[in-house]
Amino acid sequence: MPPPRSGARRRGLGRGLDALLGPIGDTPAEGTRDDEATASSSSSAALVEIDPALVDANPEQPRREFDQDALVALGESIRTHGLLHPIVVERAGARYQLVAGERRLRAVRVAGLGRVPAIVRPAAQSARESLEAALTENLLRADLTAIEEAAAYSRLADTFGLSHEAIALRLGRSRPAVSNTIRLLGLPAPVQRAVVDGAISAGHARALLGLPDADRQEAMARQAVDAGWSVRRTEHAVQAEQGRSHPPRATTARPALSADDEALRRGLEERLGLPVELERRGRGGRVAIAFHDDGDLDALYTRLGGAPL
Repeated sequence: MPPPRSGARRRGLGRGLDALLGPIGDTPAEGTRDDEATASSSSSAALVEIDPALVDANPEQPRREFDQDALVALGESIRTHGLLHPIVVERAGARYQLVAGERRLRAVRVAGLGRVPAIVRPAAQSARESLEAALTENLLRADLTAIEEAAAYSRLADTFGLSHEAIALRLGRSRPAVSNTIRLLGLPAPVQRAVVDGAISAGHARALLGLPDADRQEAMARQAVDAGWSVRRTEHAVQAEQGRSHPPRATTARPALSADDEALRRGLEERLGLPVELERRGRGGRVAIAFHDDGDLDALYTRLGGAPL
């Protein structure tokens, strides 16, 4: 696999910080990265400095990948400028359980600092509440991979019996986005690893879901990586593979599209994010939009102006 591609996705924070920290005041200015954004004051939580050695990692942290070089750089920045946004913890006997800010905590440890600013949140009423708060907060981060995000969504659904719609409402996402992300967990482990490593994108992975079995998905993922395929190229390859598995019935050859009609067809594909066919019939014609599953259909409905389903 080639080296991962860089670039963090940006998205809205959605809802959930009030539930995590209680009523909050003004949020401080954004730091050097949006995964450091945390509310700095709360009427129900205390801001203190604590020994980072007393903070235990959160086992429900969805993020599994931490760039060591980036941690060193962040640690040097914290050493020079201080930590702009405190970590969030809750009491666990004589120690603390991390709720938010594992990257910052790791950077503080790498820098060898003896104290770290922390918001000590009141302990959850139950282990269930603590788990739900940790998963929800970490899903609001902007730097999870699609696979990490899918695993956290799945945990919320399985552990708390939440529907995809309920998860979407809690996090400010659309239901199709949640459903389509969870479907990525059905891909074979090597393909999921390629997504985590950045060798292929979530868009590539979603296209591969159209193939009928794990062997074909893995083989085409390898092709996509080796040839540097775009998401669109991968989608076309999947469609071709589907065509070989289910040969179409013989039809009358269609006339080639004019340059203007082909440009229009491509524009519709780009706008809708789905394969589009356009056929002229006299003064009129036919436009056909292909979709892989209900999630694609729901997303198409929303793009065409319908309220999210």
